[in-house]
Amino acid sequence: ALVCNWSDKIENEGRYRILYHAIGHGDDGNYTKILEQLSARMDVDDNFEEHRQTIVVLDGLENLDSESGGKDLLWLNQLPEEARIICITTEDDTCLFFLKELHAQQISISTLSEEERRRMIQEELRRYGKILSEEQLEMIVSSPLCGNPSVLKTLLEELICSSNYENLE
Repeated sequence: ALVCNWSDKIENEGRYRILYHAIGHGDDGNYTKILEQLSARMDVDDNFEEHRQTIVVLDGLENLDSESGGKDLLWLNQLPEEARIICITTEDDTCLFFLKELHAQQISISTLSEEERRRMIQEELRRYGKILSEEQLEMIVSSPLCGNPSVLKTLLEELICSSNYENLE
């Protein structure tokens, strides 16, 4: 929730362009696909946002495909030099070793409590005029997967786009 809320706030302030990418969602964890997707978004955005500092948020480094060679993070050098990069991963991911080798600043974030999940769900859906039944809310809140802020954020994005919540169970 911390990174998701922060990136939304920063983007809305207008000083920075945030390129948020959830690894493993539409890219199979392949770093070349990630670079292609980010590059395409940067090309489109550059026409309108040359004056803003770019921050690339790579959420879920643990989902990188180890067979494609992306775990060593050398491919990060292919991102624009002026871009700031925020990488998010789990404590047991091999990417953490390479981030330490790069002398990256490290911040540990724990999973969301059920109360934090409930608050995030209700606030985010309320912003878009959406509401869940109490049973649906509890089903999401009690899911261990939703303790991961990026999983919960992805689920909420899907719910916001959906107009029918009847088939959630």
